[in-house]
Amino acid sequence: MAAYNVQAAVDSEHALIVAQQVTTEATDNRCLVPMAEAAQAAGAPSVFTTHVAPSPVVRVLGSLSRPGPEAVRGLERELVQSGFRGPQAVPLYLAVRTVLALLLPTAGYPFLHARHVAFAVAVELLLAGAGYFLPALALHSIAEARRRRIRVVFPNALDMLVNCLESGLGLDAALRYVARELTGI
Repeated sequence: MAAYNVQAAVDSEHALIVAQQVTTEATDNRCLVPMAEAAQAAGAPSVFTTHVAPSPVVRVLGSLSRPGPEAVRGLERELVQSGFRGPQAVPLYLAVRTVLALLLPTAGYPFLHARHVAFAVAVELLLAGAGYFLPALALHSIAEARRRRIRVVFPNALDMLVNCLESGLGLDAALRYVARELTGI
């Protein structure tokens, strides 16, 4: 027996399928970004954009710790799974990470002026590392909490969808109703 996973990106304004993909993978985790890129290439608005350009400060600070293209795609995926979307999400995340990596050692410096130099340098490096890695831990924690909420709500959403369809609503109206009822997860 063969199982397939079908993905489709639909332009809701014109009710047109703008991109589709059929895979034999069990999950669709790795399909989100390629599907969004295919939909955007077909002319649909991107899932990752809200037509707001990042501010110059965020762009400069975000570019200081700019990862490679694969890491950016992974970061976009993690940000979307955490509920952060838009063109500012990646530069803003990178800017926060850079600022914290610079700000924590700066904030800790006045408290270390009377200590030994080796101790002060070690603490400053530790604070810089904490400022750099704390946003990643926080992002992962937020994404995991959102995944847990979705896993808890999914059976109810499926039941609600089945009830809507059995009561005579069309698929589009039923999906809209369930999405409206479950807004906020």
